[in-house]
Amino acid sequence: MDWLRCYIKNLILCLIFYMFIEMILPSDKYKKYIDLVLGLILTLAIISPLSNLNKSGFIFNQKIFSSKRQDNKISLDDIYKKSIEKQINMLANKMHIKVADLNLEVKKQNNIYEIKNIRGKLDSDTQKENFIKALSLIYGLTDENIIFD
Repeated sequence: MDWLRCYIKNLILCLIFYMFIEMILPSDKYKKYIDLVLGLILTLAIISPLSNLNKSGFIFNQKIFSSKRQDNKISLDDIYKKSIEKQINMLANKMHIKVADLNLEVKKQNNIYEIKNIRGKLDSDTQKENFIKALSLIYGLTDENIIFD
């Protein structure tokens, strides 16, 4: 809260300075240039706290963006897999198919995830080929990499 009090105090001082200069200046051809300079000074005084954000603790720490979070041990691999599983289940629901025992094999290289294989069980054989074709188009896999029993 001390920084807020200091910030408001600086703004008030800048406004008083601005008004004092406005009263002293005669109305001549240089008035518009002086108004521009004073406006820039006032603008800098207003946005000065934004320049201090990086100094005051808003530093991006590389540990936050590491592949495993320390607080609850959830890895990005798991998050990626769950997201893809959710997408596959949504597609199956739209096609009126139920997917069971879904297993994804994911390859990670240079922090880029790529699906290698999709395995699972379907309750319907009638939509199986259409479902596999849809998955191969969406995820760029060949039919050999998508196996449903």
